[in-house]
Amino acid sequence: MQRLLREVHLADESEPATKKQRAGRHRAIEFQRNAVTAMRSAGRRSMTGAVALDVDFTCSERNPPSIHHLAKHLLDVLGPAINPKDLGRQSVVYRDDRQVKLLHVTLDQAWNPSPDTAPKPAGTHVIARPIRDVAEDLRVADEIRSHLDRWPYEDDTSPFHIPVEDFDEDPMPWPPQDGFPPEEAESLAGLARFDQHWSLLRAQEAHLAATNAYLLSYLCACPNDIAGTRELPAGGFEAHTEHAASLSEIYRPLLLTLPFGLPLPGFALASGEWKRYGQLARAALASFLDQWPLFRPLLVPVTVTLLVTPSIRGMDLDNIALTLLPIIHEVLRPHIDPFTVHQLGLTPPVSGPEHEEHVQALRRLRSLNEYSVTAYQVIELKRTPRTPAEGTITLLLGDGIRRQSVWGAASDYLRHNLTALLEHE
Repeated sequence: MQRLLREVHLADESEPATKKQRAGRHRAIEFQRNAVTAMRSAGRRSMTGAVALDVDFTCSERNPPSIHHLAKHLLDVLGPAINPKDLGRQSVVYRDDRQVKLLHVTLDQAWNPSPDTAPKPAGTHVIARPIRDVAEDLRVADEIRSHLDRWPYEDDTSPFHIPVEDFDEDPMPWPPQDGFPPEEAESLAGLARFDQHWSLLRAQEAHLAATNAYLLSYLCACPNDIAGTRELPAGGFEAHTEHAASLSEIYRPLLLTLPFGLPLPGFALASGEWKRYGQLARAALASFLDQWPLFRPLLVPVTVTLLVTPSIRGMDLDNIALTLLPIIHEVLRPHIDPFTVHQLGLTPPVSGPEHEEHVQALRRLRSLNEYSVTAYQVIELKRTPRTPAEGTITLLLGDGIRRQSVWGAASDYLRHNLTALLEHE
């Protein structure tokens, strides 16, 4: 409860905007004023240590800004005050955006051209947590899980659950269409295509969910690996080892070599190297798709996770996303609503109201940033003696249906299971 009270929750009901937009510059001042008022009423000051940030954008405009540009502007707004005298303080949530060591951002493109559909209200919602509280949540979640594993408590709603039964989902055999009347043959062919589509979808969901579970397990076992954390007392798996550092030496290399983890080039150390860096990152992503045709095309929403060990010069997390997300959009082409689009091409033709709904959905998608990431998170890890000067970046593709940060999932898991565990004990 003490950790919950230290969280900062902010909400703004205006249309999200970027720094380049006139509305964005004007709303920044108002956002800071409202945020400071809310924090004062809760007795909260600006955070001086490392911060974990969860941001949810909802845009109702027809052509919303890109998710990384919205995040870049907001992280600036949450930092130093634009008018310190007006606010009566020098900063809002934190003093500098380099304090942000964990960043999770989602974007809901809610515009709908249908006049019969009530528009979803636009807005921005922010949760800021001290890193020390996030690390403690991860550690306690690991302890709870180690106790719950003694009895069959985990289910498919748990963030640690891996749907193993869907990994080798094979489409059921369909009879050949030869000898059937044309209409029946067309229907059978459509059903076979839909079955292939469904099997591929389930396999993608299973593999992406597994990546989420592995990432969460790693952070729970080694919370001290997160940049900005202080050493925590041993607990869970750490209680059975002499030093927590030994766990990090074991688990971090395994995490960085997950099947759907893609090592990207380290940070460019000179400004003139950024163009070449983009070329190398684009080539690495293209090679990844060639190696894993399972994700071509992407039929499910994905969350892009960037595991970052900073270079000797350091780098802001929002700038990392600003550099890499446009390349990810171009190469991976993640769709904001893949279910509708791909199912349209694979299911048998339909008629009537349902067909009209699909037509409207496609019309809506053509009016939005159709191919873009709608959820991403950046996790900064501590440098180790083995970290190269340019740092490291690993891209992970995870399940994007839950649209929740890995540390938010640990916190919810803790709250949900703590009472059940105490009652069981």
